Amino acid sequence: MRISCDNNEALKQIAEVISTQYLSIFLIKDEVFLKSKRFEECKEAVEVLAITEELLKTVLGVMVINSSLTVINNIKIDGVIDKTNAHHYFFGSDYYDLNCSIVVPNQITTRRNPFNDPNRWFNLIERDDSVKQVTEYSRLGLGDAFVMYGVFELIREDVKKDFTKINVKYSRGQMSSFTGSLNDPRVLGEDSRHAVPEGKKEMTKTMSKSECHDFITELLHEWIHYKLNIYGL
Repeated sequence: MRISCDNNEALKQIAEVISTQYLSIFLIKDEVFLKSKRFEECKEAVEVLAITEELLKTVLGVMVINSSLTVINNIKIDGVIDKTNAHHYFFGSDYYDLNCSIVVPNQITTRRNPFNDPNRWFNLIERDDSVKQVTEYSRLGLGDAFVMYGVFELIREDVKKDFTKINVKYSRGQMSSFTGSLNDPRVLGEDSRHAVPEGKKEMTKTMSKSECHDFITELLHEWIHYKLNIYGL
């Protein structure tokens, strides 16, 4: 599958990073291509297109989360190339991400952390539907209260509400501060998820929107690191 974007130089840099059987992005001369072993099951070009659109959601989610990759706001699917019969199929399908947020790395989220190797993440995504779902959802932008809460719910379901599986530092109090802040307009204003229930007191420990973003970003990374260890990746 040939892909392009408004900033093709950035896309070419990505081609030097992502290389797994599940998904690889590579260069032929100055053009960028995406391939996956999932294409082997396809009989029609339109099936390849559908899988590519799904894969791009995953790629964009990883870009938003992982500081090893540059966020690319617009990736265009240019066409399907079938090497077996030299047929070329071209499409006008554009894929846009929404409201991407930039990750400010720390020791957990930095690209220097070997657990943040994008190829390890894609190998994990191939094996674990929960991680795939979270990365696809994250492409909507971790700066949005609804997205932050949605990612939190998916992780909570995966660990069966026991966040200490990820790291013993995660307490119920922290989780309550995070979710309560996202839900309370007295804390986040119009960015909150809910109106204030009548008679409900404001929490004593709250998080600002940027603190919520930092919290879910770190939790998300540590959860992925935890999953990598489970799978021995």
